[in-house]
Amino acid sequence: TAIGSKTQNGFEINGIGNMVLNHSFSIENRISVFKVHLESNSNIGFGYIANGGYAPGGTLFTIDVPNKMINLHDYWSDASTVPTVRKSASFNPNVSHDFVVTMIKNQRTNRIEVYDYVTGDVTSVDTTSTAVLNDVTNEFAGGRQNGCPSIVGIAGTCLIKSFRIVAPSVSNPVIIYGDSITEGDRVELGSRYADIIKQENSNVMVSGMSGTTIDSVIDRIRSENALKPKTIIVTIGTNGGNSPEKISALVKEVTDMNCQLILNHIPAKPDGSHVAVNNMIEQSWNGRSFRFDLATSKNNDPAQGQDTSLFADEFHPNAAGHENMAKRTYLD
Repeated sequence: TAIGSKTQNGFEINGIGNMVLNHSFSIENRISVFKVHLESNSNIGFGYIANGGYAPGGTLFTIDVPNKMINLHDYWSDASTVPTVRKSASFNPNVSHDFVVTMIKNQRTNRIEVYDYVTGDVTSVDTTSTAVLNDVTNEFAGGRQNGCPSIVGIAGTCLIKSFRIVAPSVSNPVIIYGDSITEGDRVELGSRYADIIKQENSNVMVSGMSGTTIDSVIDRIRSENALKPKTIIVTIGTNGGNSPEKISALVKEVTDMNCQLILNHIPAKPDGSHVAVNNMIEQSWNGRSFRFDLATSKNNDPAQGQDTSLFADEFHPNAAGHENMAKRTYLD
């Protein structure tokens, strides 16, 4: 949506609608920083959502100058709407000043800080997603800040002077990509297989996004390549979307970055459909793979089906399942 125009001083927001940067991010420790000049009529949103609409885990913050509030909204699933306010903080800015707006994603915590460039005053609001079984209300508490960076013009005008995304500097990072299994749906933070691996490898970073497919993984690898990973680990296919051609595209993307690729077998599924997905991976990829199908099957045999004691629901491993998956990474 055309919500503004480029000027000598930055990008002026003067319309109503949504502007999305067509690059997807889900690295789980990062900040997104905007330098802005607000007006007395500014009502502006900052967040993450998929380009074109639905994003698993979309997040929206708004700065409402007329009502003197900063808001964190409920899970943002539709780019055409502004969700219900979940949490707020009072904010009475001096609109003659510039401000630095920082969106912070720290694993499952979403936080916005608005810093007055002149006085140094900081106003903030945050919330934490629990993302555990039988807690649907809080699973997407304020979203997960995954997807494409977005600016929303709600009312009034605002000048965006600069924008950048920053993630921790890690030497020779190992980045783990995937969907909700990698992100850790239905399991406590700290119990994911990535967390277990991290205990011995501090250079591990996680980029999981619920509900996504191989196309999203390729997009995120491109967007996050400034992290200069040494190794990329991918577990994808539970939500469908794999094909020999797309696996080849993934392999090319990673090898062109001079990275080592580990393309894993997906965990066992209750209908046995993991077998065909993993056969495709075997036929399309002759490199290293962690056998998560063995780790989550009865008696470590995919032919015997899913070991339900290792799952919190049909698709998401529980803490015991993640522990088995972590152990598998040391065997393969």
